[in-house]
Amino acid sequence: MYCGSFDTTKLQPLKTLINNHDDFIIKNILEIVELTYQKKSLSKLWDFSIQEICCTTNHLFESTKFLTLNPAILEIILKRDDYYDDEITIWENILKWACGQQPIIQQDINKWNKNDFTVMERRLNRFIPLIRFYLISSEDFLLKIYPFKELLSNDLVNNTLGYHMIPNNKLNVNIQAPRSLRCIHSHIIKSQHLNIFANWIDKIEIQNYDNVRYTPYIFNLLYRASRDGNTAAEFHKKCDKKGATMVVINIKNSNQIIGGYNPLEWNSSNTNKATKDICNSHYGPFFGGNDIYINYNVINNATLARQLNVSSYPKLDLPANFSYEFDDYEVFQIIKK
Repeated sequence: MYCGSFDTTKLQPLKTLINNHDDFIIKNILEIVELTYQKKSLSKLWDFSIQEICCTTNHLFESTKFLTLNPAILEIILKRDDYYDDEITIWENILKWACGQQPIIQQDINKWNKNDFTVMERRLNRFIPLIRFYLISSEDFLLKIYPFKELLSNDLVNNTLGYHMIPNNKLNVNIQAPRSLRCIHSHIIKSQHLNIFANWIDKIEIQNYDNVRYTPYIFNLLYRASRDGNTAAEFHKKCDKKGATMVVINIKNSNQIIGGYNPLEWNSSNTNKATKDICNSHYGPFFGGNDIYINYNVINNATLARQLNVSSYPKLDLPANFSYEFDDYEVFQIIKK
């Protein structure tokens, strides 16, 4: 657990907390968003925590603190397009949250009285517009939402039913776009890099990456050297047989990030693959023969990102036959949505 005090007007301790104690933050994430809510001096910690919740929704709904979460914070989260979860799951959990407020109302609607309906309508009022009902299947709508129709407006119920009954009927309603996962668990890259990587994977040339709203891949963090252990054994333990992956390496004392995409999978068989990646149990990731690789066979277990020649990557702005220390490196599993 992170212990100690710091001056909230000085941001370096906050940066240290975010960079080095993210496991603690994630474990206590709802308490931290409550602590940092509307506190300008803690805005970086707030932003980091909200981003983590958007990336990994079980931080929110599976937390024991969920039922006591400030409704204003819950509203902020659900307003975000990058809060990535099924709409029916959001509905079920918002219903659970509303029932769990004081005074508690049991979740069995068949046992509600008139006052219970009035109280629940008031508690849910701010959240109903944030749920994208048109993206919920007709089966889920009829079985899991329609029984609560007294909590919803007649227009919403009728328009949603009409949308499902006559799919080609162009209703005069605002149908929101699906939520889009726009975040990544990384200390090296940011979410805006995802479109660049996706375009590389699909071999597409797009000049303005910020205008590309939809990223067709999920980037699942498998391994971070500083977190999981900077050894070949830990790399292979976390990354072998996980399918396609992306490796990113942060060169020390530089803003440069290098790495590569492996469409196959890593393993420890000490064999070459057709895409020129090398899988060797004594090393980390290899690309382009010996062009780029993580070398653990050095004095005092030092780790280096090394480019031996430029035959495979002529555009890589690193001198040949030279070793580079790196601050950290990460491996992401690439999953097609």
